[in-house]
Amino acid sequence: MTPIKYICIDDAQTGMISKYTEKVTGASEGKLEIEVIKPNVFKKLLPIIKEKSAAGLIIDLRLDEVANDEGNTVDFRGTSLAQELRTRMGEGGFAPVPIVMWTVETNFTTSYNNIKSAQNIFDQVYEKDTVVSDYPDQVALELIELSWGYSTIWKTLRSDTKNPINKILGLEEHEKWLDPRVGIELEEEPKLPDHEFANYVISNVVKPRGILIEEEILAARLGVSMKSADWGALKEKVCQLQYTGAFSDAWPRWWATKIEDWWFSLDDAQKSLRSLKAEERIELLKKHLSLKNLELPEAINKNYSTKHWTICQSYRKALDPADGYMVSSKQNLPWLEQQYVSAEALLDRTAARNGIKLHPLERERFAEFKAELQKIK
Repeated sequence: MTPIKYICIDDAQTGMISKYTEKVTGASEGKLEIEVIKPNVFKKLLPIIKEKSAAGLIIDLRLDEVANDEGNTVDFRGTSLAQELRTRMGEGGFAPVPIVMWTVETNFTTSYNNIKSAQNIFDQVYEKDTVVSDYPDQVALELIELSWGYSTIWKTLRSDTKNPINKILGLEEHEKWLDPRVGIELEEEPKLPDHEFANYVISNVVKPRGILIEEEILAARLGVSMKSADWGALKEKVCQLQYTGAFSDAWPRWWATKIEDWWFSLDDAQKSLRSLKAEERIELLKKHLSLKNLELPEAINKNYSTKHWTICQSYRKALDPADGYMVSSKQNLPWLEQQYVSAEALLDRTAARNGIKLHPLERERFAEFKAELQKIK
């Protein structure tokens, strides 16, 4: 198998760059190749990038600090280069490929999820000295999957399929698991350029919580701790509910509505998942699936409800939304779920350290809660 090739534009010294590229390519088991080129003025740099026909691009945030081989420093940053490349992809001058950023600027990495313009340019952002250094296998997997996902979307948009969004998301044409507003851009004129549609799929459907949910939410809704001895066996029982479309290998997800339908398939007379306590959900799972080693999730507060449906965004523990506070988010698409944080994470500042902000509508309620705590003390 020919390795997937990424071009990395980085102004750091060769030895400094290679310690990151070698970790990632080494973790890919021969599936990924990264070639480094130095930044230069657009007139010289863009033809080089185009000629190499890479399947993806990695761009450092700061390209203006170290002189290139000609002894010159450029007067732009990685964001400017990425924006120019995206513009040319839209015009058809460059093939649509994923663009990721890696950086040592931790503030940029932290704020990335809240900057919509950044998400429209970059498919992923990695902090070099933490994520790239500590999790090179996951970075490699994501780079590979981003390239494959872009390729899948490119081919699908040029096929004769009647329902391209379903095919991209791994659904049969007749399946109706999507909010009808998802993918409406495919029907509008002018249609989104390929790279914008690819970025749209990963940023608005695959990564965020809504139509699809991550493993932590799956566990919370089933009322089970992921530390349970039979958690792996339970996941096997619901493998047919897992998302299998573009980008799925790197971002494992499950169809939210399929899980609820599957629950009733076990016993159509039983109550909905949402109405049951975790203790009741586990007992029914044990009864219907013969999985004896399922345990309850660790409680955030012993007085909290166990009708879990989400997680505390800071503690990553199961939570009933009724016991949480809404989190502020820049994403407002109608199919995305509201995220929540526990009072405990707000009080001990864990939420703040994780960059989680309280929703404006919750500020007064939380202030009243803290005032009541002070009275008790």
